[in-house]
Amino acid sequence: MRRLVTPPCGPAVNRKINSRYQSCNTQNIPALIVSVRGIELLNWSVASKLYLFVFVVVGCLVVWDLNAALVSEQSFTETFDSEHIEDVLGGQIVENGHRSPWTVYVNGDKLVWKNRTHKQKTHFQTIPWVKFDGRSELSRLTDPRISVTVGAEPSGRGGAGLFIQQERRGQYWMFTVDDDGGYHILRKGLRALSPIANGQHAAIRKNEENRLSFYQNSDFLIFHVNGEEVIKVPKAGKRDMPTTVGLVAFGKGRFEFDDLNITETR
Repeated sequence: MRRLVTPPCGPAVNRKINSRYQSCNTQNIPALIVSVRGIELLNWSVASKLYLFVFVVVGCLVVWDLNAALVSEQSFTETFDSEHIEDVLGGQIVENGHRSPWTVYVNGDKLVWKNRTHKQKTHFQTIPWVKFDGRSELSRLTDPRISVTVGAEPSGRGGAGLFIQQERRGQYWMFTVDDDGGYHILRKGLRALSPIANGQHAAIRKNEENRLSFYQNSDFLIFHVNGEEVIKVPKAGKRDMPTTVGLVAFGKGRFEFDDLNITETR
């Protein structure tokens, strides 16, 4: 029969074992302490701390650069420097039929719309697709910002400006300016186009071209003229619906568009 040998025990033996254990684990790592909270770093030199700081900063910059590469602002520009309507806006403009009171053409410098007969008529051109500058593929716009230079010479009430659709198809907003320092907000609902607001603003130049801009946040559609906010409109549709932008004019007269720019963060 084999005899079982009980290992020695007692305070002296335990102290000896603990002494060996501590010697084995700490003699080559004087800067570390084992604690219940984990491993703490002690006695770091100034140079080591500086190296760690630089490492963290460089890592953050690398991550920031990667995010910037993945999310960037794309831009589309149209100067209307052509004499052929099919050469502008990627050929999206369709000429009106003979029954339309609107004449649409480019004169080598601007996009020109004329209405000589019907003072109640509206004309708009949506821009749902663009080929961003420096890119080869077409992109469907979903949350664009748009700016354009307009000139308005209405005969009576009328103006030229921006078309914004952020609701169901067939419903949209119009923001236009006239030649007398005024702006006009119109909205097409389920049935008819209705004037919503109009007024004067010091930013709108009389008898001159004006630069109109649009962008939006989570609550409002925001319109600027010559860099100043003129009015903002509360959103009526779902906040996550895609936005369609374009150009618009209403009333009798001559209306011009130039230097169109559309941007979107992708």
